[in-house]
Amino acid sequence: MTEASTTTLTRRKNLPTNRPDEPDGQEITLVPLEEADQKQKGEREQVKAAQEGQEPNEPPSPQNLPPPKTWRFWAVFPALCMTTFLAALDMSILSTALPTIALDLHAGDLYMWITNSYILSSTVVLPLFGQMANIFGRRWIMISSVVIFAVGSAMAGGANNVSAIIAGRTVQGIGGGGINTLVDVVICDLVPLRQRGKYVALMASVWAVGTTIGPVLGGAFAQYVSWRWVFLINLPLCAVSLLLLVLFLRVTHPRSTGTIWQQLRRVDVVGNTILTMAVVAILLGLTWAGTSYPWSSWRVLVPLLLGLAGLVLFYGHQTSRFCPEPSLPLPLFSSATALCALWISFLQNMLLYWVGYFLPIYFQAIRSLTATESGIHVLPITGAIAPFGVITGILIAVTGKYRVFHFVGYTCLTAGTGLLSLLNNQSPARDWAGFQVVFGVGSGMIFSSTLPPIQATLPESDVATATATWAFVRSLGCIWGIAIPTTIFNTRVQALLYRVSSASLREQLGNGGAYALASDGLMRTLRDAPALRAEVLGVYEESLRWVWWMAVPFGVVGLLLCIPIKQLVLSEELHMEFGLQEEDTGGSSEVSPALPPG
Repeated sequence: MTEASTTTLTRRKNLPTNRPDEPDGQEITLVPLEEADQKQKGEREQVKAAQEGQEPNEPPSPQNLPPPKTWRFWAVFPALCMTTFLAALDMSILSTALPTIALDLHAGDLYMWITNSYILSSTVVLPLFGQMANIFGRRWIMISSVVIFAVGSAMAGGANNVSAIIAGRTVQGIGGGGINTLVDVVICDLVPLRQRGKYVALMASVWAVGTTIGPVLGGAFAQYVSWRWVFLINLPLCAVSLLLLVLFLRVTHPRSTGTIWQQLRRVDVVGNTILTMAVVAILLGLTWAGTSYPWSSWRVLVPLLLGLAGLVLFYGHQTSRFCPEPSLPLPLFSSATALCALWISFLQNMLLYWVGYFLPIYFQAIRSLTATESGIHVLPITGAIAPFGVITGILIAVTGKYRVFHFVGYTCLTAGTGLLSLLNNQSPARDWAGFQVVFGVGSGMIFSSTLPPIQATLPESDVATATATWAFVRSLGCIWGIAIPTTIFNTRVQALLYRVSSASLREQLGNGGAYALASDGLMRTLRDAPALRAEVLGVYEESLRWVWWMAVPFGVVGLLLCIPIKQLVLSEELHMEFGLQEEDTGGSSEVSPALPPG
């Protein structure tokens, strides 16, 4: 048999070709017949067995088991941790410094967009970065994300007006979205599915540390140095992160023989444009709802309806023949397990921001603490999320089971939000700290256990886009997790203002002013007027109680959505085209996934 007869032509979709009868963007590669057949058959059998909840017929192939970890992994992992810390710090450091920034730059009603611009840009680019990581590889997309983040930080730190800082925050968000996507994607490249939970949980712990110290640093910078250092502190951190990534993040990826232009043509520009416009419309509607305009106003309803229609149009485009390389892995939407896992991820992140956004109001308005002190008092949530997230990831790696953590996690989440409604100005530390721990335990469990069932329904080639979809859904949860409780809180405050005897104070608290006044230390200024203070305190207590009550049904929905999720087999093999590139003297490279099964 000749050499030519032992090979077959296999097309990798959307790579360049010179054949006139083939669409642009395909490449013909020669692959041994046996290797091509075995790879395709093995991947199909693996996904089918996982979806049916069956163990593989054969033990993991020795060549697909991750080899012993190398020094390069332990060099890459700190780089990923530093990059994660960078993005996490920026998500939280602004919270305590925002009033100072808004005052200094005369932001007025635009102050909300200093935060929203980051959320918006970081959300809409998530599917795009997942797709680009497949086309151009992980290394340069990750490095580019950090560079973009640094540029945005410099722009925001040097801003002299509100438009400039919003522009800087938008650029920051683009880089932050890339960081959030690529960190999880690289981890998935380096470890098998069954082991991923514990490493994703470790990254979540780093994220938790960053979000914990962020408010403390932000308050300290704004009070003792300058609010500009809230953004400029990112520059030395970016420099360290870039150094580590350039030196150690060397991963292989399938090379295309096409030009840069041909590779860029593979990017789903139309789909990402539709998605961007849809998310912008939704965020506009949610930002205006209950603050600038009532929910029944056409100025709120029209953007929301247009945004939802845009999401439907985006899905339609992804499934059409006009989108040869979708930004989202379409098999996700045909699997009940994957869909429900995405929904419980959405709800978990929504409830996390729900609590994280309003628990400081309890400490500032009802307990009369400063913004920095309230940041310290919400540490029990972080102190529970981090260890229980890691423990959950380790247990999934050992047992291969994740479904039980969904039920236990959502039980804790739902109970935790309900228990928060019992808090008042006399609640002891064991209550406000203990209730946070209950919520944090559930949040940590859910975070670490939702990605495995999503990825188990897909071939490994879809890992990047699946991970980006997971991150995108979680970011949408963040947007709704701020908008819904804000509307509930403002609506209840407005309905209860008749209890406040001071007309001037009623005017200040109305139309969304209660949230801002809480961080300004309103209750401390009313210590000399105990009767008026009691009236305002009652408004805050009852309004917050409604915020917690209305969170409970979402937790119950999440618990019910855990039922259709199947227990799938989590592979211990690693069939990735991406992996660490080990240096050798012969000028070639060896792909090393770098982690052992345990």
